[in-house]
Amino acid sequence: MKKKKQTGKALVRVIDRLFGLILAAGIVIVLFGLALEWIIVKGPSPALRDSFTMTMIWTRRFDFIPHIFLSDDEVSEIFNRRFNAATVEATDPSLITINTEEVTITDPATGETTTQPAQNYDKTVTRELTFEAE
Repeated sequence: MKKKKQTGKALVRVIDRLFGLILAAGIVIVLFGLALEWIIVKGPSPALRDSFTMTMIWTRRFDFIPHIFLSDDEVSEIFNRRFNAATVEATDPSLITINTEEVTITDPATGETTTQPAQNYDKTVTRELTFEAE
């Protein structure tokens, strides 16, 4: 009877230590993540901080993470600076040219002729297409 009681205690002790190890590992991982975020957000590189903040905001699932070490005003400033920088530059439509040439392609097997825009074809190279029946 005494051996069963000791075996039960040993099993409980092993399970208790296993859960303690898992809990301790989880706490260490969370603390490591928070330390890494603090280094990124408060570190020497503002470009890395801005990239990290914008990535977290745009994923929407993790948009709370930058708010751990940054105030709402700082996050808004980073977002507005990045968003405005992307939309300030205007496009001059007079600089855009569209090739209107066309190329005529003839299928040697059927003799069928099709016309397609020439933008994807190199005009200096001409090749004969051959199709072999299996």
